[in-house]
Amino acid sequence: MGIPLKGSRPLELTGVKYRFMIRKGKPRRDVQVAFCVRQHVLSGCRVVTVQRMGSGDKPEGQLLQVKLYSKTWIGIHPDEDLVEDTTVTPADVKKLVALSIVQGWNPCAKGTFTPKNIDLPEWETI
Repeated sequence: MGIPLKGSRPLELTGVKYRFMIRKGKPRRDVQVAFCVRQHVLSGCRVVTVQRMGSGDKPEGQLLQVKLYSKTWIGIHPDEDLVEDTTVTPADVKKLVALSIVQGWNPCAKGTFTPKNIDLPEWETI
């Protein structure tokens, strides 16, 4: 199954066409203690999925799927919603594709590839 055309965006890198989509993932949670006060903190998560476009503009080949976690930790109170100020940009997705190809992602193969240790300016994998 490929990436749906609806809800995804086109991307071109070194003459190869891709489509990508970004979804919200489950945020990381932690408890930090500062000045003897416990504070719950969250780090946002985005799931980025990329696939190469084949003939007839149909997605084909191996999916690239990455969970990116924000490097910014936000302190919250139990009754507040998480408000994030970082976004995954198309430039971030291009870097992600380039780094994943170096790590062994083959867009022409089948299945799903999940790269490790991706480090972008505002995002990271764990």
